[in-house]
Amino acid sequence: MNELQAKLVEELGWLTDFCDQNNVSYFVIGGTLLGAARHKGFIPWDNDIDVGFPRPDYERVIQLLKEQKSKYVIETCYSDAPDYLYKFSKLYDTTTTVIEDTRRPCKRGTFIDIIPLDGIGNSRFTTRFHFLPIYILNTLLTANAISERPDRPKWLNWLSAKVAGIPKALFNEKKLLKKLDRMCKKRSFSDCKYVGVLNGGYGLRDIVERRIFEEKDVYDFEYLKVKSVRDYDSYLTHLYGDWRKIPPPEKRKSDHEYSFVDLNKSYLD
Repeated sequence: MNELQAKLVEELGWLTDFCDQNNVSYFVIGGTLLGAARHKGFIPWDNDIDVGFPRPDYERVIQLLKEQKSKYVIETCYSDAPDYLYKFSKLYDTTTTVIEDTRRPCKRGTFIDIIPLDGIGNSRFTTRFHFLPIYILNTLLTANAISERPDRPKWLNWLSAKVAGIPKALFNEKKLLKKLDRMCKKRSFSDCKYVGVLNGGYGLRDIVERRIFEEKDVYDFEYLKVKSVRDYDSYLTHLYGDWRKIPPPEKRKSDHEYSFVDLNKSYLD
């Protein structure tokens, strides 16, 4: 591990212990589960950690994290901070400083993504029907937040430039972030056949049958033991296709770009 990855693993260990102590259900998801399954830890070129929570546990863990006193603090999409344009929550390490390379640079600490898992439908048709307006708003908010990068799809860079030109009176991102969250949690996780990360970056690939999340197993992640879905192969295949295949060198890039990192100084100073 590099120093940033080591700092994130330390935070993940704290978070998973906190969840276990408070009987909060969680799953490492996305690239974090891929790393656990394929590398027993980080994907070597990755620099973030994703932890998903069924909506009731998501709401509960946020409240618990707000009440606890440690070097870790939670920030959500309901934050009033003008530079916080994320669609889910982040758990920050206040002893560090990180500036993400986004359209509006966000100066915080190293972080773990805290992501809600929501219900969306009971058939393939209703799932697609309910998901479409969420997907449209989610895509617009993504385009609004990111900076243009040559490795991103051309259509997303084009949309990002267009959204940036919309007057804020017509595109109030803080209100739209809250609206997206309300749309995502409209349907019960426990009552829907299809569930998933509705505000993620993979569209319908982020949605699976709820049975996938009904059985857990324990996985090695560096020196930690973490929990996720037992049927990891079905989940990862649905999300990534042939997940066992290592991508070519030109595609070994993290989704997160940082313009500044200091692991020994607090962003609060």
